[in-house]
Amino acid sequence: MSRKIIIIMIIFSFFIPIKSNAFELSKINKANSQHVFYFWQCTFYVAQYKFVNWWWSAKDWIKNASKKWRVISKNPKVWSIVQFTWYWYNKDHWHVAIVRAIKWDYIIISEMNYRRLNEITYRYVNINNKSIDGYIL
Repeated sequence: MSRKIIIIMIIFSFFIPIKSNAFELSKINKANSQHVFYFWQCTFYVAQYKFVNWWWSAKDWIKNASKKWRVISKNPKVWSIVQFTWYWYNKDHWHVAIVRAIKWDYIIISEMNYRRLNEITYRYVNINNKSIDGYIL
């Protein structure tokens, strides 16, 4: 195959949504194997851990979860979903992650795509961080 065709195939493959059960990510509990999210997105990663019966981008998760009778909170709980709006980066950029632990004044989260495409990371976030929109329990 020519180099041009391969590059075009790679570019277009990023725009095709896939079912999560088409990929195996190691050490991930298949909480919801029937959702449709883009593989490289934070939403895909979170939906591997939590039952997600709503759709669309991370910006709508709290709103859509409340419509599905999920509990929304300003206080974190372990294994809750945290939604961010990164005003310091771009007011139109949203992100979701999983709360893995809660310490005195910070939470430890696991997420995908914080630093790089398809990279799973863990990090500390201050509980009073202004970027946190809320938690889906």
